Amino acid sequence: MIIITTKKGKTGAPKVTYSGTASVQTMAAKYEMLSAKDFMIQSNRYALEEWRRSNGIGVYGGKSEAEAATPYTPYYTDAEIANPAYDTDWFKEITRTGFQTQHNLSVNGGTEMTKYLISGNFFKQNGVVKNNDMDRYTARVNVEQKVSKYVNLGVNMTLSRNTTNNVPLGAGQNENASIMVAAAQFSPILPVRDEEGEYVLNSQAAFLPNPVSLLEITDKTVKERMLGTAYVEIKPIEELTLKGNFGIDRNYQKHSVYMPKTTLYGQKTGGQANIAQYDKSDYLMELTANYSKRFGDHNLNALVGYSFQRFTDES
Repeated sequence: MIIITTKKGKTGAPKVTYSGTASVQTMAAKYEMLSAKDFMIQSNRYALEEWRRSNGIGVYGGKSEAEAATPYTPYYTDAEIANPAYDTDWFKEITRTGFQTQHNLSVNGGTEMTKYLISGNFFKQNGVVKNNDMDRYTARVNVEQKVSKYVNLGVNMTLSRNTTNNVPLGAGQNENASIMVAAAQFSPILPVRDEEGEYVLNSQAAFLPNPVSLLEITDKTVKERMLGTAYVEIKPIEELTLKGNFGIDRNYQKHSVYMPKTTLYGQKTGGQANIAQYDKSDYLMELTANYSKRFGDHNLNALVGYSFQRFTDES
């Protein structure tokens, strides 16, 4: 069954209504990440503690540092700590100030013979994570036409299109890590790209993707819907009403994913692309003839109808 309930046009001069909003969005709470200098200091502290453990020094075995089998070598020198070559804020590289806007426009009016209402809506959102956005368009049309004293027509239609671009925001790990997880774990002493323009990987954590490289992933979903009804009503005589109702509900969706070789996962698979789509439609036609007449204290009501419905589903 296809049912649409929307506002209807009113008799009178055309009335135009508009409303719109716009806003910016920021991360409610940002991660407090180590600077390159602090990262190297903490890495050296870890290296020192690991050296003590492996040599049984202090609480790990009671030996003194002089009794260590191997000398302690820090990960980073004092000169490197004092002047880091790079100090990358990975969250700054993958985020932005988000933006959201919405606009609504409608026109309605009519005469005794014709009533109409036409409206449209546009919604756009650019998320705080780069390349994460959505566009939505919606249009509605409602028209009622009195052709003559015997014939009435009506059309009610809604059209919508929703396009979403996503980046991996889930809780995956290793080469499937989400962009937020990768940004939280990637070393700040590394640049985004090397001298050849390739995305840098961390040799000490080769399983972790470069956060910025994940912005090149294509993950796009397009959803379209058309929902409409139309009717014609004929009264050849006062007692007889002939009516035809026609409806359509069509849903289309396409999901495209592409993992380029510039990403860690894409390198392991040689690049990977997937497309999934489906197209589902519902068609309905109802024809009725209703005869109603009063004979003194008696009422006669007779209804004859025919209904046809068809479904299609392709994927």
